[in-house]
Amino acid sequence: MKGDRTINESEVPPPQPADDSAKPTAEEIAEICSTVIGVDIPPEADLFAFGLHSLNLVRIVGAIDVLYGVRLTALDIHDHPTALALALRVGAGSERIGHD
Repeated sequence: MKGDRTINESEVPPPQPADDSAKPTAEEIAEICSTVIGVDIPPEADLFAFGLHSLNLVRIVGAIDVLYGVRLTALDIHDHPTALALALRVGAGSERIGHD
């Protein structure tokens, strides 16, 4: 790196998982969310429209961490409020992703 150039986050490619079989599908994430919230939720549905609240949000984050080894934050779910979007976020693979 030259001089005092700062790195723009948009210039950094997202990390890639070592094994594609470890990537969750939208259906798997939807199943986790459905189990936690207690209603069937389609992968493309907004979780908040199905009654997602802070306690369940923490439970979903914890389940994803345990099952896939990826630590999301509450803001990740806020920014990606569907199982489909979360699966893409989790599938990007990282030990810890989220907002700092």
